[in-house]
Amino acid sequence: MVTYDDEGTAITTGSDTNGQEHYASYLFCDTVKWCNLGWIDYLLPQSYWARSHPLAHYEKVMGWWDQVLKFKNVNLYSGIGLYMADLPGNTHSWKTDYFELYKDLKNVSDYEYVDGASIYNFHTLRTLRDKEDKISAKQIENGIKAWAKRVPPCQIKSFEKNELEAPQNLEINDGILSFDKVEGAKFYIIYGSREDLIFDSEEILDIIGNPEKNERIEWMININQKYVLGVRAISYSNFLGKKSIEIETDIPTDTTKTDSPSDQSFAQKNIVSIMTLCYLLILLF
Repeated sequence: MVTYDDEGTAITTGSDTNGQEHYASYLFCDTVKWCNLGWIDYLLPQSYWARSHPLAHYEKVMGWWDQVLKFKNVNLYSGIGLYMADLPGNTHSWKTDYFELYKDLKNVSDYEYVDGASIYNFHTLRTLRDKEDKISAKQIENGIKAWAKRVPPCQIKSFEKNELEAPQNLEINDGILSFDKVEGAKFYIIYGSREDLIFDSEEILDIIGNPEKNERIEWMININQKYVLGVRAISYSNFLGKKSIEIETDIPTDTTKTDSPSDQSFAQKNIVSIMTLCYLLILLF
């Protein structure tokens, strides 16, 4: 049970679990106190255990944290232990329920104060792409269905707003969109629509990195229709920058391309999006 004092600080004796509680142990990692005093900007609990685990059910761990940080200016992310699907021994529903990852990701979307997820570990994320006969590959195949669309990373709540300038000099040549690099950008969001853009999350086609050595950023267009494209930069504090001008695509002459990215491409990009999120959380500072 979680209640709150007049300042929005959680009053609780801990989650309904029986695992190691770092906030009240010899490890001196009182993360609840760190959040309450504003010492940290984000928290990523290692909520790796399966939903059927008798001592540390996933929902009991993350559901409790979701309540504890309700009124705090701290970003909360869920650590998801996909690697457990391939470990020897009993890891409970990570092995017996091929929708374990899907359910965890759905929970992340449903929790009001959970801002995203980081999946451990990177090697396990590649098993579907590499067509390995492993349970983790089946988990990913089902799990990506929980993330039907791309969204911008959540703003770092404790940081001041930093609105970057709009990308300039958008050009399309030989099926490649290019634009000038924006100083201070960590990522770029590519938006696309068959009509005028409103730069809504529903229009996100891709989220791409910001290569240090390149003065021009490039993105390969895989659309066999006329589209209106636009770009916004994302700062290191995950604030969206100003909107670029809009630019129309040409219709490619290669008729072997589909009208929209293929299902295979869509699945692959969702896996990459999950990897990107893990990379994003590592590079927050």
